[in-house]
Amino acid sequence: MTPKAIWVDPPFAPLDPEERILGEAGIEFVFSPCESEEEVIQVAREADALMVVLHNYISRRILESLAQCKVVVRHGIGLDNIDVRAATDLGILVSNNPTYCVDEVSDLAMALLLACTRKIPLLNQAVHSGTWQTSMAKTGYRLRGRTLGLLGLGRVARRVAQKAGGFGLRLLAYDPYVSADVASGLGVTLVPLAELLKEADFMSIHTPLTPETRHLIGEIELRLMKPTAYLINTARGDVVEIRALVKALEEKWIAGVGLDVVEGIPPLPQDHPLLRFENAILTPHVAWYSEDATVELQETCARDVVRVLRGELPLSLVDPDVLKQPNCRLPSLQRQSAA
Repeated sequence: MTPKAIWVDPPFAPLDPEERILGEAGIEFVFSPCESEEEVIQVAREADALMVVLHNYISRRILESLAQCKVVVRHGIGLDNIDVRAATDLGILVSNNPTYCVDEVSDLAMALLLACTRKIPLLNQAVHSGTWQTSMAKTGYRLRGRTLGLLGLGRVARRVAQKAGGFGLRLLAYDPYVSADVASGLGVTLVPLAELLKEADFMSIHTPLTPETRHLIGEIELRLMKPTAYLINTARGDVVEIRALVKALEEKWIAGVGLDVVEGIPPLPQDHPLLRFENAILTPHVAWYSEDATVELQETCARDVVRVLRGELPLSLVDPDVLKQPNCRLPSLQRQSAA
C-alpha cells in the first residue's frame, strides 16, 4: 500500500516542494486543510505522516486516532500546537525545524528595535501625509552603550546577540537552561529575570511558549522596566499578558513595543486596544518569512517525512524518549543504532 503524508493546515505557500519530494519517494501527498479537531480525525486517520503548521492543535485525541502514523512533522519551530507528550506515549515521532529562519527572526527583532528607537513608522507616515518635522524624532537616543535584554538564549537570541553586538549594545540575558560559560562565549551576561527587566533599554523575547513561559511577562514584570525601555516580541504572543501590556502603554510604564506576535488568535480586530498606540509597532507574525526560509522549511520537512517512512530518524527529533518506548513506530533496528 502506498504510504500517505497528509497536510491538514491551510497552506502558507505553494506546496510544490512537498509534492515533488514526496512524489519522487513514492509517497502519496494529500492536501486537506481542516478547521476542527473532528475534521482532522476524519481526514488523517490513514496518515503514515501528518504535516502541520500552526492552525490546528494536534491533541491526544487526534493522535490516538492515527493508527498507522509514524511521525508528526511541524513546519516551523514552536511546538505549542502539538501534544508532544501524548505523541511520545503513543510511539509517534515528532519533528520540527529549529534552524530554518534564525536569520529572518533575528533580523526582524533588530528591525523592530531600530524602528522603535528611531520612530521610523511614525516619521514615514508623517512625511507621506505632508509633514516634514524633525522634532517628531525627539526622545530617540544612541544605541551604543545601551542595554539589550534577551529573554531566552536559544538559536535566535544568540543570532540577535551577534547582530546587536555590532551596534555596541551591552548584552544581558535570562535563561535558566543555559550556562554562564556558554553565555560568556557569546558576549552575553546571564542575570536573574528581575535584574534583566530593570536594566534593559530593549527587552527582546526569544522563549518558546510552554506552561512555564505563558504570561511570563505580566504586570509585575512590566512595572520593573524603565519608562524609557521598549519591549520586542518575535517569539510567541502568549508569553506577554495582553491586558498588562495595554495597561503598561496607557500608564507609560514603558516607552513602546515592537510586536510580531500578540496574545490570542490573529488577526487583530479593528477595535483591539493595541491599535490605539502610536508607540506600538505591529507586524502580522512574519518574522519567520523570506523566500529562502520558506523553501528551506518545505524541503527539509518533506525530506523528514521521507526519512521516517524509510525507517530513519528525522533531522530534528523533538523528544528522543520516544525511541525508548516499546510501541515506538520507528523500526527497532534503527532505534538501536540511534541509541
